[in-house]
Amino acid sequence: MLDLVISGGRVADGSGGPLYTADIGVAGERIVRVGKIESDEGRARIEATGLIVAPGFVDVHTHSDITILVDPRAESAVRQGVTTQAFPNCGMGLAPAVGDAQADIAERVGRFGIEVDWKTVGEYFDRVRSVDPAVNVVPLVAQGTVRMAVMGFSRAEPTPTQLEAMRDHVREAMRSGARGMCSGLRYVPGGYATRGELIELARIVSEYGGVYASHIRSEGDNGDWFDAIDEALAIGQGARVRVQISHLKALGADVWGKSGRALAAIEKAREQGVDVLGDQYPYDATSSTLFVLFPQWCQEGGVEAFLLRTADAALRADIESSFSTSLALRGGGDRMAVSEYGPDPLLEGKTLARIAEERREDIFETAVSMLEASNGRVSMVFHTLERDDIERIFTNPLVMVASDGSAVAPDGKLAADYYPHPRNYGCFPKVLGDFVRVRKLLPVEEAVRKMTSLPAEHFGLEQRGRIRPGWYADLTIFDPGTVVDQATFENPREFPGGIPYVIVNGRLVVEQGSHTGNRPGKVLAAGEG
Repeated sequence: MLDLVISGGRVADGSGGPLYTADIGVAGERIVRVGKIESDEGRARIEATGLIVAPGFVDVHTHSDITILVDPRAESAVRQGVTTQAFPNCGMGLAPAVGDAQADIAERVGRFGIEVDWKTVGEYFDRVRSVDPAVNVVPLVAQGTVRMAVMGFSRAEPTPTQLEAMRDHVREAMRSGARGMCSGLRYVPGGYATRGELIELARIVSEYGGVYASHIRSEGDNGDWFDAIDEALAIGQGARVRVQISHLKALGADVWGKSGRALAAIEKAREQGVDVLGDQYPYDATSSTLFVLFPQWCQEGGVEAFLLRTADAALRADIESSFSTSLALRGGGDRMAVSEYGPDPLLEGKTLARIAEERREDIFETAVSMLEASNGRVSMVFHTLERDDIERIFTNPLVMVASDGSAVAPDGKLAADYYPHPRNYGCFPKVLGDFVRVRKLLPVEEAVRKMTSLPAEHFGLEQRGRIRPGWYADLTIFDPGTVVDQATFENPREFPGGIPYVIVNGRLVVEQGSHTGNRPGKVLAAGEG
């Protein structure tokens, strides 16, 4: 007797091939039959006529490393059809929690009542296992956190002893089942690493068959975008490691319209033997820290050192000049809004230009004072991307879908709902509703491939990402005519519509559009399926 039969749906099996009609039988954690199944063969049945049955969506770039501990229901993710999330990303994670990284991590999680009772990456993901998340988790190690654990916020090149200590941290993570290493070279201290240092760490990742995923040094806002892409590709070649260019985008006036050149570089690298993919979220706005408007050199040593430099007349002029350039490339203060600001939540949603006007300050003074009041923790939404570039990147077959968001819930325990951006709630349904049904950029079968088998193969997820007998029953059932993202920048905490069922490891987590409370997710450590 089957535990569940999904009958009459059109199957998008994850391969990108044509839709076909079939019943799907599930027993335990696995798909056991695809074909015609009689009505009396299942203990439970879902009538899927008129709906599409797809593999569960794999979100290859998320920041749920804190939120999964606070609210393991992962509701904003699973309600989108996401059954697997990869984290941490952009070079900053919650382990190794040693050295200078320990205090930074304790501060970040302490406001949510979490005690840091782990040190290594392996111990952190044991903690993730202990909360029984609703979705599967692909574990990564964060290069920036590794550097902070060994060198703090120093810009210096590591000594041989320090480099070996970093290598040891990465090796521990990979031995514990991490499937790759992420870097955030736009941020500090990760961005202080040289290419040679990154290659040395990526070689450890390569030994274990992992992925090097990078928020590259520039996306067009603070340097040469194409040099930054070339660096990621050179690291892939030098370390013989698979590469993932995170949230691929043309950010800023200098690179608007030039996404074709970036894609051509990636395609050429693949022809030359570099196993590289990109990922992308389907929005015209980014989300990051206010610090991205400031040069990295002035952030060495942390927030206090930064504030001392901005108060030094000899340094302030250089800092302000660089800030003004970044501000202009991103379209000015009217195109960036505060998304999280602990000292005064009433400022959230206001643009930087408006806040400066209300304070009767220039924008530079406002930015510095907000960073001072918040100990450097100001999150922003930057409306700095162009539609043509977004669409060109999306239609490339080498680009996966990724939210760059966190699993949250409007009624959860997370203060201010943690970086409110609509991608937390709407990324995957926006692709299916807006990009596929409305704009017709790709057929639904290809969009599903970019959400399922492409990322699953990229991270080596065994028997996931396709609908096949014997494979894990991670499944998303959606209505192609009504699936829609309902989260906006004005109201970012709205669940999507048109996704009535989501199944993780054979268990219903979303049923009739509501979370069941089931939490059957696993940490998908390398070698564990």
